[in-house]
Amino acid sequence: MIIKITESQVKKLMLFQPGNEVSMTEQGASSSWEETRKGAIGNDVKELQQALINVKYSLPRYGVDGKFGSETESAVKSFQMDHGFTPDGIVTTETLSAINNSENVNPNPTTSSGSFQGGAKSNEMAPISDDLIVDIVNGTISAGGSKNYTDLFLDSQGDTAVGILHFTKRGLKKLYKAMDTNKYFGKSQDEMVNSIKSYSGDEMKDSSWKKGMLSFLHSSESKRVQDKAATKKFKQGLTTPINSGGWNTPREYAVGMFYLNSYPKCLHQMGAKYKWDAEQMLRAYCEGECSAVSACRSRCNHINNTYPISANAGGYTYQGC
Repeated sequence: MIIKITESQVKKLMLFQPGNEVSMTEQGASSSWEETRKGAIGNDVKELQQALINVKYSLPRYGVDGKFGSETESAVKSFQMDHGFTPDGIVTTETLSAINNSENVNPNPTTSSGSFQGGAKSNEMAPISDDLIVDIVNGTISAGGSKNYTDLFLDSQGDTAVGILHFTKRGLKKLYKAMDTNKYFGKSQDEMVNSIKSYSGDEMKDSSWKKGMLSFLHSSESKRVQDKAATKKFKQGLTTPINSGGWNTPREYAVGMFYLNSYPKCLHQMGAKYKWDAEQMLRAYCEGECSAVSACRSRCNHINNTYPISANAGGYTYQGC
């Protein structure tokens, strides 16, 4: 019987021949290690991920899954920044050796991925306004046709989603308050607001409600009314980052609006965690640090096209995913 073994298996067997013994740290940084970066998959990536976790660079969303994605890349960059390497996210033999060194523990383990460079800030300041909010919605959140003023469907949670912001439940309350509900549903605004609880996301199953909402969405006043509801929602939600974080640029407002559109509670959680550093909060949002938010949504790239930061601004700038 002929037994075939692979080249990698031969290398591993050779490591344990007399005179070739090495420690686990030395083995992890051996010449068999190939430069690894985002997009790689396999057991080598799993070993890297476990090594990062061992030195307190956590991977809360995906853990040790063998896939070198945005979360692993972020942890690698954080390690590199904390320990004197160029933060390019590429794991060389030298980087791996340092990660395998138990003395190189995350100096700031209270954050999920280590100590981050302070975010850059755009010099294009502007006061918050209704027109600017609408521009941000159309230039980032709904850019590329990801959302439309006539949208009406059941979202991934089984809730009815309406219009340009995919208003659901609490969002519908603001929409009802901005529209002539008697005209489309034969009920007052208060009656429609009170119906949200009884429907519990199932409005689409009510044919009369669906008919009324479709009539509104395709009406001449729909865009104006939806924009009014959106500006009220975002103006209220941006009060804290403007007052506490000193936010005063369209790019910063856009970051806050991403959170407010997806998961408002997480805006304050990440604001406290990153001390209202908008660029780090943008990175956290786009890498899925909020459990209810999908990683790398299209808006994470649109923001750099619509509200870019100049290359000489200084500090960390989120580059997209």
